[in-house]
Amino acid sequence: MKTFKDWQGDSRDRLTTVFWDGRAWGLNAEGGDVFTPDRKNDEGIFYVMSIDRLYEYVGMAVFHLVTTDDWISGADYDPEALYEPVGEVFLQNEWNIKEMIGPKGLDYADITIAKRLGHYLDETSF
Repeated sequence: MKTFKDWQGDSRDRLTTVFWDGRAWGLNAEGGDVFTPDRKNDEGIFYVMSIDRLYEYVGMAVFHLVTTDDWISGADYDPEALYEPVGEVFLQNEWNIKEMIGPKGLDYADITIAKRLGHYLDETSF
């Protein structure tokens, strides 16, 4: 799994920028952590996660970017575009969080929470 810093990411407001396939991609999501399914990430899948333990919420969005070979004819890469998530999950309150993530809720390590939410998004978004 590769993390936000590995992808030379930058986050501000509702925009997270990642560098992949030789380009900068603006993802329409706010989060301090970006994860990918594996280190190589040939498929361009990014998970953006935000956790606030004080206010007891966690959210994650999944993005599926396309490579140069996948463009539909006539479509061009737009460096100003914000790419929308293909799936999202947001949990706020102890009961919902524990039901989805496990009995320890937000006391799990961030990477454990990311893997569990990522698994859920994989099942519901692809």
